[in-house]
Amino acid sequence: MWTRRGSCGRRTPRRTHQQRRVALDAETVEVLRDQLARCEERASAIAMSLSRDRYVFSPDSDGGTPLVPDTATLRFSRMAFRLGITTNLHALRHYSATGLIAAGVDVRTVAGRLGHGGGGATTLRVYAAWLSESDQRAAASLMARMPERPGRVGPSS
Repeated sequence: MWTRRGSCGRRTPRRTHQQRRVALDAETVEVLRDQLARCEERASAIAMSLSRDRYVFSPDSDGGTPLVPDTATLRFSRMAFRLGITTNLHALRHYSATGLIAAGVDVRTVAGRLGHGGGGATTLRVYAAWLSESDQRAAASLMARMPERPGRVGPSS
């Protein structure tokens, strides 16, 4: 993520030297391999080759420069507008965090994927939306642990 302007007037990263690895599903890996193949085709068309430390998303034919984050944000916004969807790229973080938590992924893992420290407090406070379905499952789970009420009469016919 980028701040709007640093003290010197230039755009500066919000977090520096932050790297993390996240697991990817097979379909996402395949999409990235397809993108890499397109990059290699473009480079070879102009008699260039890609080095091992290239960027898969780059404005340069040789993949030497990373894509400016605002470029991806702008492209996503334009696509959403054309599709008639009111959203933004950052909303995918909320969607991802909420979906993972709703699917039962532990908060520490979700926090790690988002790059949050502190054991997941930020993740829960900022990204995990209220989920009615999850709340209903929680209520049913608590009820299943309760002893039956004495003198309860079964359902009437």
